[in-house]
Amino acid sequence: QPAAIDLTVKQDAQAWAERLNGKVLPTGSVRLEKFRGAIPTLEGFDDGAWWVQDAAAAIPARLFGDLNGKRAADLCAAPGGKTAQLIAMGAQVTAVEQSQSRLKRLQGNLARLGLKADCVLASLLDFRPEEPFDAILLDAPCSSTGTMRRHPDVPWTKGPADIAKLAELQEKLLRHALTLVGS
Repeated sequence: QPAAIDLTVKQDAQAWAERLNGKVLPTGSVRLEKFRGAIPTLEGFDDGAWWVQDAAAAIPARLFGDLNGKRAADLCAAPGGKTAQLIAMGAQVTAVEQSQSRLKRLQGNLARLGLKADCVLASLLDFRPEEPFDAILLDAPCSSTGTMRRHPDVPWTKGPADIAKLAELQEKLLRHALTLVGS
């Protein structure tokens, strides 16, 4: 079965679910189970009313609670779904990405959504802000084994050595991220 398409909306998930023939999940995401077309053809895309984001990927930002007026960093930020969430939750966001092409994609997504973030091109391990953040969101590079439904080639492209190498990188990134948040 093809995977459903989940959306994160800026406001009024129920109204968008009704407009797009979807349903609101307990997490607040809007799920389109039967849509099989081009995403940009959907109502609200050009207006930046919502963005595609798996429901599970939308949970971490929601766990912060009230971010109104707080400084938050989205580390490994592209393509920008979590960055957009943090902004929509009222945070002043710094989005850090090490890939120029991925940063450009993030900036394009934010422009379509009408949202602004301080976008920084930097290796996370070299990133040293002038002052600490109130909140840090790190979606570290992963093995993609949790996305096999969308990427069925993953079991053949990742082996035990890849997993060990990624785990080592994740630990380094996490330890560095801890130094970026205030007490």
